[in-house]
Amino acid sequence: MRRLLTVICTLLLSASVSGQQIKSRPVGFDDFRSLLEAAGYEAFGFDLSELLEGPGRYDMTVYIKEYESGVEIRSREFPCGPNKLLVSDFPEKVRGEILPGEMADPQAGIYMLAKKLTIGFYPSGTDSTAMLNFSIPEMREASQRLKLRSVTSSSGYTLTKYCTRPFGIDSFEAGKFIPLVFYGSMWFNAEHNLFRFCGENEIAPDLSGEIVGNIPHFYVIGIEFTPKQEPTNLKNN
Repeated sequence: MRRLLTVICTLLLSASVSGQQIKSRPVGFDDFRSLLEAAGYEAFGFDLSELLEGPGRYDMTVYIKEYESGVEIRSREFPCGPNKLLVSDFPEKVRGEILPGEMADPQAGIYMLAKKLTIGFYPSGTDSTAMLNFSIPEMREASQRLKLRSVTSSSGYTLTKYCTRPFGIDSFEAGKFIPLVFYGSMWFNAEHNLFRFCGENEIAPDLSGEIVGNIPHFYVIGIEFTPKQEPTNLKNN
């Protein structure tokens, strides 16, 4: 009888365990996110849609500013056109070829709208450079090579590694540069004998944070919106 009970219990336990299975599932983007970041791919997204409200328009310019020891040494600018591209912005012979179905707002005569900006980083294939890409869909996209600088430890070991931080974004002000993403080198901490990139999770727009003072070389990527000067014979849209 005891043996029979043992056999029954073993069968019940086996049935219970066999009902618990690991099943395969489709792989989504979130499954690849950590792999991409580990390989040096990062992206930051920004919503520009609130600037489309109202009748006015802004000319957009993306800037890549390079700093050494806290001092700006170079600035690259990329005009991106107006945040509202009108059919009337095209030459007259082209306007008639634009169909209503191709327009963002046919009734207002708006051809394209700048709704978002994406700033991303990816490996260039060499240790001395990295690639930066920014995109305003249907408006402007560009890739730029960023030169990187190595940092040397007290023992002579060199490391070339850059990290990112978002900026804390101030209230919008037309005609003012808005820093969005910080891309900076790690630094060597002699006291603890290690390379570091730690500190604030967001960088202050005026670069006053403690982390910035420790970083020997970095880039600031941002955008500026300037009120567009409209021709006097056109109404603002």
